[in-house]
Amino acid sequence: MGKKKSYCGSITVFSALSLMLVVSFLFALLEAGRIYGLSVVSDRKTQIAIESVFAQYQPKLFDAYHILGLDGAFAGEEFSRDRFENMLDTYLWKNLQEKSSADFFRMKPTGIEMQEYQLLTDGKGKVFEEAVSTYMKSKMAADTVNKLLLQYESISDVAADTQVNDGVEKANAAILEAKSAMEEEAGDQSDKSKAESADMEAKTISMSGNAAAKEQETARVGSAAAKEGQNQESVKEESAENPLEVVMKIKQEMALSIFVGSEAGLSAKKVDLSDAVSMRKLQQGTSEDTPHTSLSDKCRMAEYIDETFCDYTSPAEKRKLSYELEYILCGHNSDKANLESTLNRLLLIRQSANFLYLLKDPVKWKETLAAATSLAGFSGNPVVIRVVQIGVAAAWAFVESILDIRALLSGDKISLMKGAAEWTLDTKNILSSVTSGAKAKNCKNGLTYQQYLKGLFLLESVKKLAYRSMDLMEIKIRESGYSYCRMDCMIRSSVCRVFWKAESLFGRMTVIGKKKYKTEGYEISRTKEFTYA
Repeated sequence: MGKKKSYCGSITVFSALSLMLVVSFLFALLEAGRIYGLSVVSDRKTQIAIESVFAQYQPKLFDAYHILGLDGAFAGEEFSRDRFENMLDTYLWKNLQEKSSADFFRMKPTGIEMQEYQLLTDGKGKVFEEAVSTYMKSKMAADTVNKLLLQYESISDVAADTQVNDGVEKANAAILEAKSAMEEEAGDQSDKSKAESADMEAKTISMSGNAAAKEQETARVGSAAAKEGQNQESVKEESAENPLEVVMKIKQEMALSIFVGSEAGLSAKKVDLSDAVSMRKLQQGTSEDTPHTSLSDKCRMAEYIDETFCDYTSPAEKRKLSYELEYILCGHNSDKANLESTLNRLLLIRQSANFLYLLKDPVKWKETLAAATSLAGFSGNPVVIRVVQIGVAAAWAFVESILDIRALLSGDKISLMKGAAEWTLDTKNILSSVTSGAKAKNCKNGLTYQQYLKGLFLLESVKKLAYRSMDLMEIKIRESGYSYCRMDCMIRSSVCRVFWKAESLFGRMTVIGKKKYKTEGYEISRTKEFTYA
């Protein structure tokens, strides 16, 4: 039989090397694509995990006050960065349970670092103001804010005018000084008259006894009659109402009852502020970025406070304090003290506004001059009369202001600057208006009690408004079951860095690339910032 031929495949060394290079190149391309995928997936997984952590916001803070904040104490007693990082790590591993990515990318988190965080109480209230403003921007148009801002600024401008505050006291002092000066002058004239009288008596001794005695008796009777007439005139003048004395007496006996009638119906609630946000030493975040806010943001916060909290005209019986707006303005531990301080501030605003009106009204200004002349005309000094006139106007404005506040507390409106038709008080019935419980006329286009308070808010610092608001929030949240709630544990924003490690997959099959990455894999870090704003 003939020899059978055998056919065997063969490849040259060059071809083998070329094929190996081609396959290595393809694996290198696959690994390069995988590395890009590692970058994208690690970025996405980090972002999702951080958002998952911040989705655990304090529910009562949001439900009741529309503010988002993550409790950094996680319902515990103390702020804990470790618990935050552990929770973030938990969500990172949960997100890796997706088989499609876990099997192909073979990656895992190896470290977490909470680099920065900002608390709701940071920035001396600025962070809270920004949070409130963010919420209110969805409810208020910019034009509305600008209009309200002009209104509230006009109130605060009037509140800053204090020139009328001591007008009554200065007028009263001027009258007393004028009387004292006249008494001294009268004393000097009396001494001179006595000397002249002694000389005259010596001369009359040499005259006829009967004639001199008769003349002396006539002079004595005339003097007595004149004196009696002066006394009667003095009694008549004193019986007329002196607005300066009325107001001085009111100020000395000033009490809440002058505005609200009986104090029996006032809230007697008190709170312990020893551990309040506005009193205790607060924890501080590590972020150095302080939000930039404007006066418009402060106006939005004033509107937010009015919308969120109660006040004297609409008290909330189930809350720790019934007069919350008054507390935010004044910061005392009792409803009564806060109401009293608030009304005293409001009194200054109305007194200044009413005084300015009297200066501009020629008819009423003439009335103040007539009253001043009757009180200080005896001095003959136009400067004294001018001081007393200003004092009479201040007294008139003061009592009108009391009537204004009574009207505001009853739900009426009072114009910031009144017109003649809106004025209530007559100079002849000042005392009776106060004692009878009368109130000012309702002004159709005037401002409400709450609007006046919002004007006063603009005079307060953002820190006071924010911290006192958070005092009330903290109290309510603690009553809702979160007994360890602390507003200085509420995280508003955070910057976190997550470290990832992934194995090399296709790189091991190549002859291209560094050996280190083929055996040890890759290390990736991702830094992400999250904020509720």
